Amino acid sequence: MDYQKVSSLAKRRGFFQPSSELYGGLAGFFDYGPVGVKFRERLLRVWRRHYVLGLGCLELDGALVGPETLFKASGHLSEFDDPLVECKECKKSYRADQLVEGGEEMTQKALATALKTAHCPSCEGGLSELSAFNLMFATQIGAGRGVRGYLRPETAQNIFQCFPWLYRLNRNKMPLAVSQIGRSYRNEISPRQGLLRMREFTQMEVEHFFLSGDEPEIPSHLTDTSLILLPNEGEPLEIDIEKAVKEGIVGSSLLGTHLAVAQSFLLSVGIPKKSLRWRQHRKGEMAHYSQDCWDGEIKTSLGWIEVVG
Repeated sequence: MDYQKVSSLAKRRGFFQPSSELYGGLAGFFDYGPVGVKFRERLLRVWRRHYVLGLGCLELDGALVGPETLFKASGHLSEFDDPLVECKECKKSYRADQLVEGGEEMTQKALATALKTAHCPSCEGGLSELSAFNLMFATQIGAGRGVRGYLRPETAQNIFQCFPWLYRLNRNKMPLAVSQIGRSYRNEISPRQGLLRMREFTQMEVEHFFLSGDEPEIPSHLTDTSLILLPNEGEPLEIDIEKAVKEGIVGSSLLGTHLAVAQSFLLSVGIPKKSLRWRQHRKGEMAHYSQDCWDGEIKTSLGWIEVVG
């Protein structure tokens, strides 16, 4: 199915529409209509069945706004950036890594070099020097000078800062799995493709804590789960998750568990297995704190789209 045709149909049928259209609209924001609200609630119910009931996750609902000190500690003030360039002629802003082929995989130095021969997609004008643009929405909390704060760019910070409290609620026992469903906000440079890249969106997240040397094994009902894996080295393969962990393709049993549960959720909401793959991050792509990471990607008319990490 063509993505644009489905989006147009969804708008007519009451699923969603761009927000504030009567006043010119704001890119990256959407209103959910009567059918969209029910569809979304049903989707979240299924997700809770897999994670809160299935994995026994504690559930948290954290605040949307946090103080500047929180995001300084998490590294978001210094690291949560996208590369930005501006057209010198029409003054339009662009996410720089989308203007050159393979830009998302380039280092900042390589990207800056490649941009020297690039031009504005709108008017063919020259581009400014590469700069870093922080994606968080800032706000002022309280009257007068107040306190500087930010809308959360992801739900993880709530879980991490609440860990001591949640650990006590779990009777000081590990492992401890915490789930959260909530809105997040990112001031995207160029939101596009409807609901695929938004400035306000809903995340469904789990953080699973365990003691080193005491990692939970894959639950017996998940060991035979078959996944299509795309390792960062080698060819794509279809393999049972237990075997993938034993052979070292997937780095840990807990990661294997979450790959299997995430696939079970996606299949249960109608994603065809043939259109779903798990792509391993390349070494240069992986976050500095990760030992192993896989993205769940769905094949669409726009190509392979990441839906879960």
